[in-house]
Amino acid sequence: SIQTYLHLWDTEIPPLRQLNPAAKFIGPVTYNDQGNHGYMKSFLEGVAASKVLPDAVSFHWYPCYQDTKEACLAKAVTYSQVTQGVKSLVRSILGKDIPVGISEWNYDPGNPPPSYGDDQQFITEFTTAALQSMIQGGVAFACQFDAASYSGYGRLDMFDLTTNQPKPQYYAIANVI
Repeated sequence: SIQTYLHLWDTEIPPLRQLNPAAKFIGPVTYNDQGNHGYMKSFLEGVAASKVLPDAVSFHWYPCYQDTKEACLAKAVTYSQVTQGVKSLVRSILGKDIPVGISEWNYDPGNPPPSYGDDQQFITEFTTAALQSMIQGGVAFACQFDAASYSGYGRLDMFDLTTNQPKPQYYAIANVI
């Protein structure tokens, strides 16, 4: 629950900061930009009240869920919109800006996700548009899910576990960088 999370945050983060003043503490890592039942808003209100602020705020963003390839591709540009929404929420509740990042991102969280993730043209277009949207939105950090864990039966991986070779999404990311 948000109450338990905030209690743990308020009691654990200050001593951890004393142990390592250079460490960065990021929360609440919601499953989307808002979380269930306004979790992100409640987290921000709680840390504002306790004054134990995070060094950054993060959330996961998988814009598609069993969408058609075309509908999913159209959602690749939503990273900027959701990031700006969280930044606005941070500013309105905390009264200042702090970094906002996407702690997990990819095209679909399903297991298995739609097979069009194996389509080189789709994943290249989706990834390029998503990264450009993140840049436009001023995302402080973004962690692509995932490198190579056979996640989504391998469709979410950047590397092919059978060949140990990069997949098209890796090349799309490298090209944007």
